[in-house]
Amino acid sequence: MIDVGANIGVYTLYALALHRPTISVECYKPNIERIVRASQIENVSEHLTLIGNAIYNRSGEFFKLSKDDINVGGQGLTVNGTMQKASSMADQFTVSTIRFDDLL
Repeated sequence: MIDVGANIGVYTLYALALHRPTISVECYKPNIERIVRASQIENVSEHLTLIGNAIYNRSGEFFKLSKDDINVGGQGLTVNGTMQKASSMADQFTVSTIRFDDLL
């Protein structure tokens, strides 16, 4: 199972509970920590491959996450319709991008 934009890992944890190999793609660091901890508590982490990047049309870009009230998930990469480039990976709201091809 591949869970792209895993958020807090609802689908990821369901697949892990069934002991299925699962690839989970999530870019928000606190959510990554939640998924890792939940998989450890349930003792299913050996089935998990967790990728801490955002999916985008180019690899290696850095962007700042923003809170958007329209986005139900709560995070997005757009700010006033444009991408906001980040200058460093110092904070939890800065994400690095990969392409779907990179998952291969």
